[in-house]
Amino acid sequence: ISPFTAGQVADHLPDPPVALNPISPIVWSQRISFDPERRRRDVLFFWKEATTGAQGSEVAKNLLERRPGTTLTIWCRSRNQHETAARKFPEAKMVLSLSEEELSQLYMDHSFLLFPSAYEGFGMPPVEAMACGCIPVLRPGVGVADLYARDGENSVAWQGDPDALAQRLAALLDDCQRLPPMRRAAAMSIDAFNPEGYGLRLLEAGGAL
Repeated sequence: ISPFTAGQVADHLPDPPVALNPISPIVWSQRISFDPERRRRDVLFFWKEATTGAQGSEVAKNLLERRPGTTLTIWCRSRNQHETAARKFPEAKMVLSLSEEELSQLYMDHSFLLFPSAYEGFGMPPVEAMACGCIPVLRPGVGVADLYARDGENSVAWQGDPDALAQRLAALLDDCQRLPPMRRAAAMSIDAFNPEGYGLRLLEAGGAL
């Protein structure tokens, strides 16, 4: 999280334990409608730029090979990315421009958010996904991941080679005992009324500047 972002966020949050979230309507609204059991698809892949798109593609490809029934959705921000991803993964569902309501639905429909970006300053998609009980797969040390991500509890760390990460995701997708608790832990980490959650960590980050 950048010093500027931390300062701006902290200036708009009241004292804990009640810390309203001013950043994303998705984060706030999902504390009401979150359902950890409701998942129709497996992996939402956030394809943002060429480099990380290629890295995420390796994980997605290996996952589909290891677990052929995996349902994959690819979310792109540009038409060029959309066309490239569609060529690489003709079996995937492709999404491009989304309203906040559609994006909330997308997060709630998936078990994991594959977020390979190494360049995010703040990184809202993982935060929004967690609020919807969608477990982020992300690199340690990127954006707000430092504030909330706990590998194996509410997120999956992007570690090892693509095949090792794909193997881990395949095992988790088939583990009906672990997935619901991880979804709940993800949502609680972002709950604006959880004194140990996201709001307090943002306040601590702002106060440390």
